Amino acid sequence: MELRTSISIASACSPMSSAVLLWDLQAVSDGRFTLGLGSQVKGHNQRRFSFPQSQPAPRMREYVQSVRATWDCWAADVPLYYQCEHYQFSLMTPNFPLDLLKRPLQKNQIAAVGPGMKKVAAEECDGVMLHPFCAEKYLLGRIFRNIHSEVDRSGKKRAEFEISGGGFVAAGENQQDVDAIFKWVRRRVGVLWIYSILLTGARSP
Repeated sequence: MELRTSISIASACSPMSSAVLLWDLQAVSDGRFTLGLGSQVKGHNQRRFSFPQSQPAPRMREYVQSVRATWDCWAADVPLYYQCEHYQFSLMTPNFPLDLLKRPLQKNQIAAVGPGMKKVAAEECDGVMLHPFCAEKYLLGRIFRNIHSEVDRSGKKRAEFEISGGGFVAAGENQQDVDAIFKWVRRRVGVLWIYSILLTGARSP
C-alpha cells in the first residue's frame, strides 16, 4: 500500500515547506510515499492562493528540483544550494531534519494538461497524472503519443513511468452503487465543461 498526494497544489506552499511535510510523510509511510504535485489556473493562483502567475511549467520544474535538493541536503548531509529563476535556497539550520531518514524521495509525479507540463513530468518525475476531463480517443491518441515521445527523449523506460488519471470510472459493489457514482460523474463532467467554456471563451455546440 502506498501513500500519495493527488494532488498537492504547488502554488499554495513554498518548496521548503513542502519538503518538510513530505519528509514526515515519507517517514510515517516507511518509505512508501509518492509526491503528487499540480499547478493551478491563473484565477485560482492569484485570487485563491495570492500567488503570482508566471511560467507554470518552468516553475514546476524548479519546484520539483528544489524539493529534491532539500532532501539531498538532509539525507546526504550536504550544503543546500539551489539557485534558479523562480526559487533560490542556500541556508539550512543544523537542527533539520529532526529525525534522520536515509531514504531519498522515492517517487514523484505531477499533474499535466499541456505539452510543457508533460515535458517536465517526463524529464523530472517518475510519472504523470492526467486530468479526468478527457475523451478516450484524445487520451489514447494524442496524449499518450505525446507523453511516450517525451519519455523516450528523456532516456527513461516507458514501463517505469507511471501514467494515471485521464477519465472517470463508475464502479461499485452493485448497480445502485454504480448508478450513484455515475450520477456524480455526470455532475462533475458538467461542471468541468462549463468551467472550460468560461476559461476559453468558447461557445457550446
